Amino acid sequence: GSYLGVEATWLRWAMLDGTLLPTGAELAEQERQRAEQERQRAEQERQRAEQERQRAEQAETQDGQIVQNLLRSGISTEQVAQMTGLTIDQVERLGNGE
Repeated sequence: GSYLGVEATWLRWAMLDGTLLPTGAELAEQERQRAEQERQRAEQERQRAEQERQRAEQAETQDGQIVQNLLRSGISTEQVAQMTGLTIDQVERLGNGE
């Protein structure tokens, strides 16, 4: 193989079971791959969190529209809270478009 730019037959350290011990370059490559995998996992997690934030925002918008429609139709804040499972504070906040 090639080591430090020299092509020759080289001895390698190995475990008793024959498993070769990695060279410095191999260790560096393994670490580079591990770091890349971690970067990809972090990016996937960031994307998942963004999607969840968007879903929550959409749900909040839908809740607000429902609450506002119910309140406009003359249903009381207490009744809307009971119907939707929201607290009175939440119904008031969503009813005000917050």
